[in-house]
Order: sequence, then structure tokens, then C-alpha cells
Amino acid sequence: MGDNGEDKHEKAKAARKKAELGDSIGYKKTADYLHNAGIRPSYQRVMVWNYLAGQRNHPTAEQIYAALVGELTGMSKTTVYNTLKLFVEKGLAVSLNMNENESRFDATTKFHAHFRCTRCGEIIDVDMPEDMAPFKGMEAYEVLERQLYLKGYCPRCKASLQ
Repeated sequence: MGDNGEDKHEKAKAARKKAELGDSIGYKKTADYLHNAGIRPSYQRVMVWNYLAGQRNHPTAEQIYAALVGELTGMSKTTVYNTLKLFVEKGLAVSLNMNENESRFDATTKFHAHFRCTRCGEIIDVDMPEDMAPFKGMEAYEVLERQLYLKGYCPRCKASLQ
């Protein structure tokens, strides 16, 4: 029986093989998607993308790291942060800074707003029309990025306050 380091290495190798063989179409599809966006599709990047794209809770880098660290030997928080930064730079994801001390990430890049419950912290997507008229007085400006944040109480928290 190998030492703990060898066991981790074998577990990671098995997980990688399972991901590549058991879901070879999904893995290849993600790798091709990243490649077409100008990103070298390393195994870790594919796993981070698959996790982010499969979430609707707008996870933080720490949440993504915690979810994947057991599956990926050698995964570091720095790798997750750098990968997310690259996804944002290439336009595959957006960084949400809805409060001062945390950034969350969203794989949905079409224009939409975000609502954050100030009590429980839940964040949801809010559909918005893509062709919103320019704000009065902004006609001469070129808008490069649009983010709309709404804050308040979700229905569950609102009901518990009454």
C-alpha cells in the first residue's frame, strides 16, 4: 500500500480518468469551448468551468475551491482565482462585487440584473431587456459594461420578518 501522497495521486488520476471517459463528450465539449475562447483547456480549468457553469448561486472563488479541492490534487486557491480572472478577461464569466468584501462569479454573460437578499445572502438572476434605452444624459458616452444590483428581502426572509 502506498503512502498518503501516492493515494492522493492515484485518486486524482482515477477522478481525471472517470471525468474524461465517463463524461468524455462533456469534457471534450468544455475543452473545445475554452479553446475557442482562447484559453488553454487544462484539466483544472475545465473542472472550474464545469463547476461554475453548473451553479446558479454565483459562487465565490473560495466556494469553488472548497467544492473541487477533494477531486483535484494540486488545486490551489491561487489556481482558482487565476482561472476565474482569465474567464472574466475572456468574457466567459462576470465578476459580481455586490458587497465590499467578496466577489462572486457568474457564467451567464447575457445582460441581466442580480438581486441579493440582505438577510440570507441569496443571489438570484433577474431577466432584463437587452435593448434598454440609454440613461438620460449618457448619449455621448460609450458604455463598456453594465451591471445592475438590486438588494432587499427574498420572499422567505420577508415573510419571516412579518
